[in-house]
Amino acid sequence: MKTNFIRSATSEFIGAFGDVGTLLPLLIALVVINGINPFTAVLGVGMLYIFTGLYYKIPLPVQPLKAMAAIAIISHASAGIIAAAALCMSLILILVAFFNLGSFLNRIFTKPIIRGIQLGVGLILIKEGIIFLFFSSSLIGFNSRLPTSDFLLALPSWENLAAAFFLLVIPQIPLTFGNALVATEDAARYYYGEKARRVKIRSLSISLALGNLWAGLTGGLPVCHGSGGLTAHYKFGARTGLATVIFGVILIALALVLGTKVIAVFSFIPLPILGLTLCFVGIHHCLLIKSLRSRTEFSLAFAIGLLGALTGNLSVAFIIGICLRYILMGVHFGLSNYQKITVIKKA
Repeated sequence: MKTNFIRSATSEFIGAFGDVGTLLPLLIALVVINGINPFTAVLGVGMLYIFTGLYYKIPLPVQPLKAMAAIAIISHASAGIIAAAALCMSLILILVAFFNLGSFLNRIFTKPIIRGIQLGVGLILIKEGIIFLFFSSSLIGFNSRLPTSDFLLALPSWENLAAAFFLLVIPQIPLTFGNALVATEDAARYYYGEKARRVKIRSLSISLALGNLWAGLTGGLPVCHGSGGLTAHYKFGARTGLATVIFGVILIALALVLGTKVIAVFSFIPLPILGLTLCFVGIHHCLLIKSLRSRTEFSLAFAIGLLGALTGNLSVAFIIGICLRYILMGVHFGLSNYQKITVIKKA
């Protein structure tokens, strides 16, 4: 009995760190390049991790909004614009929850489309992992310029809201709906079955709305959940919400003790370790496509995933996937009618 308890506790502790390969590189880049507040970012992620662990009872990840983060980093968007984008996402997610749009999103994001998005995420994770392993310096770069204040509440300007919506929010919306909501609900059911009964699109929207409201008001990190992170926690051994509570407590403790200097702790993590983590998670995330039985569904999912990985844009892959789905439905409908007409003529 004692051995089983120790083994279980060890698995939960190790599993708690399963998604650091996704969280830390983007968090550090947004602090160093864009100037978001590292204290409120780490504190916000920690609080949301504890909330998800206590409410959902399974290890649900808290990640940066990846499309938004990537565009912000490339364009050197200001911390004010990123905060405005987080507030916009919070409002959108509140509307999803208020109008209970889960069934509507499930009709759009069908199983092959979800598996295609998950395949694309997995391939992108593998690609990033390989870059970390072989083509990056041994340590994450760190810039000592940090915000002077640990905590400051502020509302973004109308100019920042307008710039954020067109630059950062619109490209993020399809990925949030597809991966952070529908695919996360699907992956939670896949891995945890009945234990994931609280993981629903409406509840996910509410928790992410709260997380992004915090980020928008404090200049922290815009967040999502993400099916890839869920796979990461599961494959590293996490089986209950205790794992994410552990990770959340660690993050909060570091933030409270170190303030804005908390980011310096993460800067010493060797990139090859993060690279191995990303590759491991990416491979297992790609394998979710095995659940598709139909050759047509598999081909559609494979096309979406491959296109998303090649372009690095899952939103474009999703839109093309939707178009392909309706084209295939039209072809199938046309063939069915042709067969019926042929049968009638023969009769």
